[in-house]
Parts: sequence; C-alpha cells; structure tokens
Amino acid sequence: MQSVDTTLYNFQNYLLGVTTKFSFKPAKMDPAEKSNQAMKIFRWVIEDMLEWTPQEAKDHFGDKEIEFFKLKNILKDVIYPKNIRKKNYPYLISLLYPDEIQYDATEGVIEQWDDILAHSNRRFPGNIFDDENGKEIAYTLLEEFNKRYIPASSIEELYKIYSNSGYINNLLRDAKLYISFSKLCTYPITLLHEMLKTRYPGEEDSFLYTIYILKNIEDNVHLNKTKRKKKKNAE
Repeated sequence: MQSVDTTLYNFQNYLLGVTTKFSFKPAKMDPAEKSNQAMKIFRWVIEDMLEWTPQEAKDHFGDKEIEFFKLKNILKDVIYPKNIRKKNYPYLISLLYPDEIQYDATEGVIEQWDDILAHSNRRFPGNIFDDENGKEIAYTLLEEFNKRYIPASSIEELYKIYSNSGYINNLLRDAKLYISFSKLCTYPITLLHEMLKTRYPGEEDSFLYTIYILKNIEDNVHLNKTKRKKKKNAE
C-alpha cells in the first residue's frame, strides 16, 4: 500500500478548494525542513501538473504559475540568500534541480535594473554585491551602463571619460547605480579597470589607469582642502 505524503495531500486539497488555507504541519516545523517541504510542492507542480523538465521550468516558470497554483505563500518559506529576490525564479529552479540547472548570478540582472529604472521607489538591495558572485553582477551592470550612457569609441576614450569621477557619479545617480557601486570602490575608474581586467584580459590599460587614478586622488585631496578652508573661514 502506497503511503500518502501529508504535505502534498494538504496542498492538493488547498489547491482544489477543499480547504481554504494551507499551512505546514507541525506548525513549529524547523525552517530548513519547511523549506524542503515547500520545494517538494514546487517540484510536484512542475513535474506532475505542468509536466515540465527542469530546463523548461527555468525557461518558463514565473508569476503566472505562482498565482495560478497558489504558490505565493509557499515561496516565502523557501530559504534564499539575503541578496537574492524571491522573484528570482531561475535561482529557485536551480535550488529545486541542482544537478540539472546551474545558476548564473548575472542572469536577469539587466531586467531587474530596467524594472528599477521604471519605478522611482525601487532600488537594488544594499547587499547585492556582497557574495562571491557580487563582482560578476557589478561587471555585468557596468558593461550595460557603459553601452547606454558612455559614448566611448575606444578603451582609451573610456578611461578618459571615467577619469572625471564627478561626471560618472552623476550618471550613475541617474541610472540608480551610484549607491550600489560606491560601496565597491572610491573612484568609478577603479571599477572600470577591474571589470576590463576580468572580462577582457589584456585590453585594460594599466598606464592610463595609474595616471587617471592619481589625478582622481589629487583632485579629491584638493577638494577636501577647499572644503576644510571654507568651513574654517565660516567659523
């Protein structure tokens, strides 16, 4: 006789409207176990209801499925890293099928940025660049930022434009990236140089970087001296 999975049985009754509420039992279930049970429900929906492969789930699973299968509250119980949004469905699928689906931390980040740009009250999470994939996310965003905002036709011109920290920082503010990027480095040209070294090894220009970073530091020192002098005169 086949045993009944209590979690799936209760969820199926909730999905069919037999019950009006679903909750994990026991109520004081350990968070890790609750997360495992929640993922079991997601796998059942994907495999039994949708009849999708893991790759099909990665390509197609989204808000529509969450709403139709009443999964919004179930998703809340799946344990995510702090810097990953609950609506990052490719990450969810990689949790459900770790042997078949490898998560790319940069996937979807441009779409997330576009969503932030379209809504004045949204920002990137403050810790988006904190984990081991953080730099790759930053480099992906910086490359897209350069395509959209920086009219440079060569690496040399790109360095020259980035040598003006004030100009770049203002553009980053317009693009809602300044707060996130400023936590990674003092001067934008440093992030540019590191991105080029990582993504396009051999195309970075260490000579230009040295010249311009020294200029940035010198300008910053001069600016701070001027501010202190004005403050002293005001007193």
